[in-house]
Parts: sequence; C-alpha cells; structure tokens
Amino acid sequence: ATGFPLEEVIDGLVKKFNADMIVMGSKGATGLMRVLLGSNAVAIINNSSVPVAVIPENAAFAPLKRIVYATDMNSYREETKTVAMFARLFNAEVKILHVLSGDTAREIDTGSIVNELIGMTNYERISFEILKGNDIAEAVDTYVTQTNADLLAMFTHHLDFYEKLFGRSVTRRLAFHTRVPLLTFNKTTLE
Repeated sequence: ATGFPLEEVIDGLVKKFNADMIVMGSKGATGLMRVLLGSNAVAIINNSSVPVAVIPENAAFAPLKRIVYATDMNSYREETKTVAMFARLFNAEVKILHVLSGDTAREIDTGSIVNELIGMTNYERISFEILKGNDIAEAVDTYVTQTNADLLAMFTHHLDFYEKLFGRSVTRRLAFHTRVPLLTFNKTTLE
C-alpha cells in the first residue's frame, strides 16, 4: 500500500481482518509523550475505527486489576459504559478521574455520579475522583502512579482532549509513567 497514509492503510487492515483493536509500541526516553505527539501515532489514534492500545517500551505484563479513566466530563456516561465493558473482561476496578483547574469553584457530587454509573453499567467496581490542579497532565500522571494503575484509558475526538491534556509542544516536559499502557477510544467511532 505504498503511497497511502499510514493511518488509512492500518484502518483498512482493521476492516479487512475485522480486528477489534490496534496495539502499538512506544519507544524512547519520553515514553508516551513521543507516541501521543508523533505524527504517525496521532494520525492512527485519530483515524482508527477501533480502540488503540499504546504499550510503553518498559511495560511489564501484568493482569489488569485497576484502570484509570481520565475524563473531561463531556460524555462520561457513554464513555463509562465502554470502559466498564472492557473492565468486566478482567474484573478490573475502574477509577474515573476528572481534573478541575485550580480556579474552578464547581462542586461535583461524586457519590451520586458513582451510584448512577453503577446502576447504568451494572458494574460495581467503579469509583470517581476529582482532583484540582492547573497542570492536567501532571495530575493524571500522579494519580496513575499513586493508584498503581495497570492501564490509562482516554477518549478522543480529533485529539481535542489530548491537546488540552498534553499541550501542542513536542518539547514540553512530561514524565508520563512509562510502564503504564494507554488505551484510546476515538469518540467519533462510538457515535
């Protein structure tokens, strides 16, 4: 398939073989930062009709016990249904994380949200955490590390959340936990 964009070739293969997921490796000292902002990886994630798993070079295989799902709260109900379906396969805990910017005074009733999500998904291993901080990437990274997460899940829509989360600059310093795989779902394929 010479001459065609890589993301179109890969998505063509996904459709041809009826694949359920794309799995990619990441390599390099910058871990997920390079993968997320590398032009090929961004194009694949943005164009994919199936979930994309990005596995860091230093990842060690471990059963999935704890999934952190980072959300901007725009579509968390539908997204939680998807994450819960995936988590159920492993009987994994789903820890939903939303980071509020430091000057936001909004109060969120996490208890009510959790009860609603458990009822909606019929999956009880769900919790919800709100953190405050101006650096969303740092807050997510810290939470993933502190909770000993086995996987970080995110949803995209033409990478608007990634741009908000990681910034546009490839040189921005971000010490993302290099041993935790990332699972992305393209919002446009879930609509």
